[in-house]
Amino acid sequence: MVEFRRNALTGEFAFLEINGRFWGSLPLAIEAGLDFPYYEWQILHNMKPAIPSRYKHNLKVRWTMGEIWRLRELWKEDAARKAVGYSRLTAVGHFAASFAPWIRSATFSFSDPIPAISEAASQVVAVLTGVMVKLLPDGVRHAYRQSRQLDRTARAIFYKLWLMRMFGLRSSRKAHLRPNGSWILFICRGNRIRSPLAAALLTSTLRSQDSPFTILSAGTHAAPGSQTDPRATEMAKELGVVISGEPQMVDDKMANDADLIIVMDYALEAEVRARFPDVREKVFLLGEFGTPGRIDPEILDPDAQSPQDFHRTVDCLRAEILELSHFLLVNQRPN
Repeated sequence: MVEFRRNALTGEFAFLEINGRFWGSLPLAIEAGLDFPYYEWQILHNMKPAIPSRYKHNLKVRWTMGEIWRLRELWKEDAARKAVGYSRLTAVGHFAASFAPWIRSATFSFSDPIPAISEAASQVVAVLTGVMVKLLPDGVRHAYRQSRQLDRTARAIFYKLWLMRMFGLRSSRKAHLRPNGSWILFICRGNRIRSPLAAALLTSTLRSQDSPFTILSAGTHAAPGSQTDPRATEMAKELGVVISGEPQMVDDKMANDADLIIVMDYALEAEVRARFPDVREKVFLLGEFGTPGRIDPEILDPDAQSPQDFHRTVDCLRAEILELSHFLLVNQRPN
C-alpha cells in the first residue's frame, strides 16, 4: 500500500509510506474490488492476476470489534473523551452511525462468516474470563495475573509449583542448601530495582563480615542501554550502599557459573527454571531465607507502586537480605 495524506486547505497530497505487508484497511480494498491477497496467491502460483483498471469509490467498512473497544474506551476514560472532544452521548452516536446500512463489515460476509464468528467468540471468551477472574479469591487472581506474563513452558512450571504450594507439597529447601561455591546471582525482571539493590545490600553486609562472596545481579528482560531506576539509586544512598554496574540480561554463563540463584517472585522462579533447566535446583526465592513468620515470600516489582509502597518494598527487601546474610554466614562454605 502506498499511503498519502491530503491537506484539506491546499488540496495537496503528502507521501507517507509504502507498506509492503498486508495492512489493517485491507478489507476496504477488497470491498472496492481490489483483492490483493488473491492477486498475491495468483503470482505465487505462476498465474497472471486480472487487476481491474477501475475500482469503487466512496466506500466505508467497519471493524466491529474495534468499534466496540473504542466505545468502551470513550465510555470509561475521561482523558480519551477529552482528546477527541466527545461526550459519552456523542461516542454512542458515532458507534451507532458505524452500523449504517451502507457501511460494510470488515470481517463478516454471508459467503464466509467464519472470520467474524471466530473473532467474536474470542472476545466473548476474553470477557467471560475477565468476569470469572474477578470472582476468584485474591490469591488465585494474583497467580493468574503473574502467569499471563510467562510463555507456555514457564507457565506450566509456574502452575505446577503453585499447586504444590497450595497443597503443602513444596516446603522450603533452604534447610538442605549447602553450596560449596561463593557466586551468588540475584535476578529480577528488568535488573533496575530489586536485584541490583539486593546485590548492593548483600555485598555491603557480607563485606563487613570479611566474607569472600561474589555477588552479581541480572534481569530476565533487561533492556539494552537501560539505567538503574533513580528511586533504587536514591534508596541505596539512604541505606549507605552503592549500586554498581548497568542493567544486564541474564545468560547461560551467568546461570551456570552461579552457585546460588535468588529470584524475587514466583513468576521469576518459573521463568528462570524454564529458561535454564540445568540449574533449576540452584534457584531459590529470596523470601525462602527470610523473616520468620512471613506469610508471603515474594518481593513483587515496585516499579508502579506509590512512594510509600515503594519504601515498604525496599524495607522488606532489606529485612530479607539480612536474613539471607545470616544464613550464608552460618551455612555457606565458600571455596
